[in-house]
Amino acid sequence: MNKNFIALLLSFLVLLGTALYFSKAASTLHPGYLMVLGLTALGILFQVIYRFAIGSPKDATTYSALVMPTVFQILHGALAFVLVYYLFQGGWKLSLTYPLGVFLSLKAIGTIRLDISERWRSFLLAGLLAVGFAIALRLGEIPGGLLYALGLFGSKLIGWSFFAQDEGRQTLWTRALIFTALLAVGRGAIQYYLVMSNYANLGVVITHPYTYAALFAGIFLPVWFWLNDEEALLPNWATVILLGVALPFTLGILIHVRPLAGFLLGLVSSGFIVGMILAPSWAMVVAAYLALATSVFALPLFQTWANWSRNLRLILVAGLFLCVALIFLSRQAMYRRS
Repeated sequence: MNKNFIALLLSFLVLLGTALYFSKAASTLHPGYLMVLGLTALGILFQVIYRFAIGSPKDATTYSALVMPTVFQILHGALAFVLVYYLFQGGWKLSLTYPLGVFLSLKAIGTIRLDISERWRSFLLAGLLAVGFAIALRLGEIPGGLLYALGLFGSKLIGWSFFAQDEGRQTLWTRALIFTALLAVGRGAIQYYLVMSNYANLGVVITHPYTYAALFAGIFLPVWFWLNDEEALLPNWATVILLGVALPFTLGILIHVRPLAGFLLGLVSSGFIVGMILAPSWAMVVAAYLALATSVFALPLFQTWANWSRNLRLILVAGLFLCVALIFLSRQAMYRRS
């Protein structure tokens, strides 16, 4: 099975599950999870209709090729707004978040089809999606950001069909969906982590030395995966376990919950940038979601073991560093023998 499809499916399932969870925070007349399921079904319906009624354009380079996708997306976004605003009475701000993702998908398609270098297309697309996500957060907070990402996913097949004859552009469209989902899910997981650790009101003070160092650790982690895909310093499975599970677990227990939050902020932001602009690493996507899951589900352990002495923490850090060094050296020895 294609790696792009597996990463896309994983991203969609995680995004949908996170949106269903945070839907209870939205002020709606009917249960929020019904709103999320309704919008997801609406997106699937419009994609199926478009796929069989319109299909792929004969020449995607012409402006006329954008006419039918534009008509479909206007109808899609308008019906989504009616569904949330009138049926669920979610307010005009929340009602605009899903249509924002739908409409920006058209801008994304237009950006991807530009006749410029792939790196510049990726850069412009990343900026467009990040600005849209910021607007969605301003309109609907965490639920709004998740609905925005669902709106983009509701346009998945339209982008795929539009770039059916261009694998490179189709892959860039897939990356846009995957890493926007990571951005939305990551923001929700960080907010949940701060609420459950009683730091939501205080926030993350990144100027604290430990938190600042952890922020850079999160920023460098996606870069590590990008380099590891080219150099193969460690097998992907070992890297995913070490950096996606062991590192956040160690940060939360041996240092503090705030540095772990800084690490997650750096990881999600850098993961989006590296995934969109540089060559994406699907192992990094898995590691990022594992890190978010570790921070959320291991939070009770972080709080239980928060009273450990500094000497014990230093011993454990030294032991962990030794284990990582041994794994790396053994990997290098095997590589030289081969």
